[in-house]
Amino acid sequence: MNRDWKIIGSLLPGLFLVLFAFGQSNDSQVVRSADAFYSLSGKVFKGSFTMDSVKVFLYREQLPGHAEKIDSVTSYGENGDYEFDLLIPGTYYVQARMVSAQSHDYLDTYYGNQVQWKESTALVLNGDMDHKDISLQSKTLASTGTARVSGTLTYGSGVVNHLEGELASGVQVIVLNAQGRVIAQTYSNQQGKFVVDQLPLLTLGLVVDYPGKSMATVSMEFNSANPTLENLHFIIGKESVEVLDALGAADLEKNSPEIKVFPNPVNDRFYLQGVESSTEIRLRNSQGLEVQHLKYDGDFGVETTNLPAGFYWLEMITSDGIRTIPLVIK
Repeated sequence: MNRDWKIIGSLLPGLFLVLFAFGQSNDSQVVRSADAFYSLSGKVFKGSFTMDSVKVFLYREQLPGHAEKIDSVTSYGENGDYEFDLLIPGTYYVQARMVSAQSHDYLDTYYGNQVQWKESTALVLNGDMDHKDISLQSKTLASTGTARVSGTLTYGSGVVNHLEGELASGVQVIVLNAQGRVIAQTYSNQQGKFVVDQLPLLTLGLVVDYPGKSMATVSMEFNSANPTLENLHFIIGKESVEVLDALGAADLEKNSPEIKVFPNPVNDRFYLQGVESSTEIRLRNSQGLEVQHLKYDGDFGVETTNLPAGFYWLEMITSDGIRTIPLVIK
C-alpha cells in the first residue's frame, strides 16, 4: 500500500531520532543530531599478541572529579576486538582487565597504556572512534618479603550515587616501588577492605586509583622491626581521595587492653570500655574533620545528639599513642 509518513521521536532529552519514509520505497534514513549516539572500539594486546576474553570497562566523566563506570564488554575473536556503542558525546576512559588464571603477571591497564587513571588518556567522544587499542602492562618483578598493608575505603560527602560513610567496594589499590613502577595491585572487597601482603621490606608507595579523583602517593617504610601497616583509612571525596589514619604493627601491640565502644551504632550516647576517665577523645566525620574534642567521662559517656547521623572515627589519645575506632551515629 502506498503511504507517505514521517515520525519524529525523542529517545532521551537532547537525543533525537528522525526517520523518514516515502512512497513505495522500503529505504529509510536515520539522521543524527549533534547529540547522536556514537561508537568506541579498539583491540586489546598482551605484548605483540591480541587477546580475547579480556574484560574492558568504560567510564564516563559525569561531573568534574567524578567518572562513573557505565558499561563493560569482553574482547572477542582472534583480533581481540572490543566495542561500545550507543554512546552520547562526552569524556570517556577505557580500562582493560585480564580475568584468566594466567593474568597475575599483567596489570589492569587504561587506554594510553597506563596503570593509573591520572596518567591515562581521556577520550573526548564527538563521533565514532576506532583503533583505541590497549596494551596490557606487565607487573614489575620485585622480591617478595614479609611486609603487609591493609585498610578500608569509604565514601565521603558529595560523591555521585554514593552515600557518605558507605563502604567502597571494587576500588583499585596499587603498590609502587621507589622508581614508581607497579609491583602489586588489588581491589577492595564488599566490606571496603583491602590487603596486600608478601611485599619487600623497602620504602614503597600506595595509591588508591579512582577514575576522576586525584590522590597523592602514600609513602610506606617497611623494615624488620615494622613489617606491617594496618588500618589505613581512605576517604573517597567529591574530587580527591584522602588518607585519614594509619597504625603500624608496633603501635597496634601497644593498644592493650582492648578498647571497646558501646552501643555502636549510637542513638544519642556512647560509652567506652578499656579507657580511663578523663582520657582525651576526638570525633572526626567521614571527611576527617574534627567535630568534637573532649575529656571522656566514664559516668556519663559521650552525648551525640548534636551530631548528624553518619559514619565517624573515634580517636582516643593515650600514653601509648592514638587508637582509632569506627563509629556509626543513627
